[in-house]
Amino acid sequence: MRPDILKPLFDPVTTLKGVGDNARHALTRLGCERIRDLLFHLPAHYLDRRYAPAIFEAEPGKVATFLVTVESHQQPARGSKAPYKVVCGNETGSLQLLYFKGNAAAVKNMLVTGRRYVVSGKTDRFDGILQMAHPDIVAPPDQWNAVCRLEPQYPLTYALSNRVLARLIQAALARMPVLPEWADAAFLERRKWPAWEQALRILHAPADDAPETLEPLRTRLAYDEILAGQLALAMVRKNAKAKPGIPLTPGALREKALKQLPFQLTEGQRQVLAEIDADLASGERMMRLLQGDVGSGKTALALLAMLSAVEQGFQAAIMAPTEILARQHLHWIESQLAPLGVQTAILTGREKGKKREELLARLAGGQTQVVIGTHALFQDDVVFHNLGLAVVDEQHRFGVMQRLRLGDKGRHPHVLMMTATPIPRSLTLAAFGDMDCSRLTEKPPGRKPVDTRAVPSGRMDDVVEGLRRLLDG
Repeated sequence: MRPDILKPLFDPVTTLKGVGDNARHALTRLGCERIRDLLFHLPAHYLDRRYAPAIFEAEPGKVATFLVTVESHQQPARGSKAPYKVVCGNETGSLQLLYFKGNAAAVKNMLVTGRRYVVSGKTDRFDGILQMAHPDIVAPPDQWNAVCRLEPQYPLTYALSNRVLARLIQAALARMPVLPEWADAAFLERRKWPAWEQALRILHAPADDAPETLEPLRTRLAYDEILAGQLALAMVRKNAKAKPGIPLTPGALREKALKQLPFQLTEGQRQVLAEIDADLASGERMMRLLQGDVGSGKTALALLAMLSAVEQGFQAAIMAPTEILARQHLHWIESQLAPLGVQTAILTGREKGKKREELLARLAGGQTQVVIGTHALFQDDVVFHNLGLAVVDEQHRFGVMQRLRLGDKGRHPHVLMMTATPIPRSLTLAAFGDMDCSRLTEKPPGRKPVDTRAVPSGRMDDVVEGLRRLLDG
């Protein structure tokens, strides 16, 4: 349902002139697959080519720009390691352009004796003579204004030069449609911000602005990005809430699980569990983020919530970012669910062939009631019989679309996200505005504090041996 006016922004970069397979692969490494990606691939810094002194006054070590006439070519003797020299000059002095291991014919064709050129690059002095080794730019005289400016320097990757990328970005800017300003005029005036389109164009092609004056433009675009993210999250939340949820309430399985837990729930855990139960029973789809330190009992609460789904004939899934963490979850969850007669399974990239086919068949048939896995859970061939609750552990390791894909596997299943990463409330609202939030601020009695240490990679053998002693002990 994208408006027609935005369609040019979503054209692939291959629609730009000069983007073949090699350039496409390089741009993909930079995350630039569509026109919009090029537009928002902002410069990392700027190279100031506006320094254009008289040749005799030029400071060595600085990037300088000159308008010179080519006077002669000096080719080194055969076998010499001396550079190929192009002697240039103007009314303010003499300049030597140096090319080490350069192609003499190519240099002669590029710098024709008697003609004038704009040259720009880093200068140095040798025996009192100003030199420029391998000029960054050699251009005709009418390109003076295009060269003598702040030149954007972009984040690059292998096989893609700054000049090529800058040309492609300018081609992308030419395709940018005229869009209405969405920010309030008085708001922009108070902050002295330009229109977003103006900010974008100036950042890619600054005129005589000093680099520090460009920072407000970056701030303007950062504001747009945050606002767009909040609007997108608001739409996601609205759509998610618009879909009716599956009413789930705890029963006998919950009571049995509580009795066999090796610890009593803390007051904080009971409060969070009550918030989760209220969501599950509300008839609306739960979208909740659960924050809590390592050892605070997040997995136990997720287990109790999953039993509410299982008891009413639905399936539950828990997704972890790594196979190691998924198998850790399996070890504990299976130990708690097996005595209750609940069938569990694990699905990671390791499960292949016939074993994977059998697992998928049990999942689609409903025999597997709880499944633990990695990204493999939201692959297209994974079909649930009736998924009622999806739990995502370490949710910050997954993007919004990834975590929503798992939630789309069933008929609007409830979604519970968990993280041990402390996130300030302001950032929580900014990054996870599509979810309600709960926090576990205390640990079960007797739980030891987390001990985190940094060990040099050279001591990896010591780390392995220490783990071996701990596991054997």
